[in-house]
Amino acid sequence: TTPYLGSPAAIPGKVEAENYDVGGEGIAYHDSDDSNEFSLFRNDGVDIVAEGTGYSVANAINKEWQEYTLDVTESGEYDISIYYSSNLDNGNARIGLSLPEENRILVENYKLYSTFDWSNFSEETIAREINLTKGKHILRASVVQLGYHLDWIEIKKPGTTNVLESQLTPLSVFPNPSLTGVFSLNRTSDYSVYSIDGLKITTGKGRFIDLSSFSKG
Repeated sequence: TTPYLGSPAAIPGKVEAENYDVGGEGIAYHDSDDSNEFSLFRNDGVDIVAEGTGYSVANAINKEWQEYTLDVTESGEYDISIYYSSNLDNGNARIGLSLPEENRILVENYKLYSTFDWSNFSEETIAREINLTKGKHILRASVVQLGYHLDWIEIKKPGTTNVLESQLTPLSVFPNPSLTGVFSLNRTSDYSVYSIDGLKITTGKGRFIDLSSFSKG
């Protein structure tokens, strides 16, 4: 394969999902058919839509994948985030990331929660403190379970932030009402829960709030 833009994506940095390598079916990508359903951006078998921050890879089904040539500028530990959308039940969509030429799995089977609409994209950190060596690598993004559109992948030093992370992303709580007393959040958050009369009953950090030990209401 060769990089789509002629040179590898610099890491730390962001990799646009639609900028997968050049090389064709079974080499730079795998797709179940040989046509771009929406006829946007590229003329091969990967479906691309005009969504997110420009274009996104869409309609991918199980076991399809795209590869990206990376150039890591410094050996060390990195976090990996993606910008995606999903309108399926929470946890049904799954993504995997690997370095196939090195026989190394970075993310095997990561659950992607619903963003409530295909056009509503959300950033999610799917791996932390992954060790990468300086130099060229081939990254493969694989569909473990269909149900998401992928805008970009970002590989960055732990603790660094970008513009999207500094913006206030609307927080969603679901299901509401909950039959079990366990609620999910659409992003990792610090939270406090108060009773109807203003008494703080619990605090925490994460993507789940367990109120099953409290009375209904």
